[in-house]
Amino acid sequence: MRNPYLQIFLFSALILVITYLYQSIYLNLPFITWFALAYYFLLTVAVHAITFPAFKNNSKAFISIFMGSQGLRMFFSIAILILYLIFTPQISIQFVVYFLFLYLFFAAFEIYLLLSNLRTDFKKGSIHQ
Repeated sequence: MRNPYLQIFLFSALILVITYLYQSIYLNLPFITWFALAYYFLLTVAVHAITFPAFKNNSKAFISIFMGSQGLRMFFSIAILILYLIFTPQISIQFVVYFLFLYLFFAAFEIYLLLSNLRTDFKKGSIHQ
């Protein structure tokens, strides 16, 4: 099995490079953009650290734990965005759109990571009915 934390790091590095290139060519994103990328990286690592051992230990409760972690991910992301909108005197619509795209990309990547891990476990026959 591949190391999921390395995959998360490589995905985040790819997003970092794309963001840097986009920022240098097209528009200037606010400095908080880099904190948003670090936030989603750490959030993805934390959610994966919670959900993956739950699958190994208790596969029946895994769906509840995974869906709960996705709900918390959405709640914390919306809370961060609301705090930004409340406390920033000059709101950057580019940052808001970028933040929402990061949410979408990292959530999709986490689902991909989960499915790739489930497929390998399913082929080995470790999923119990």
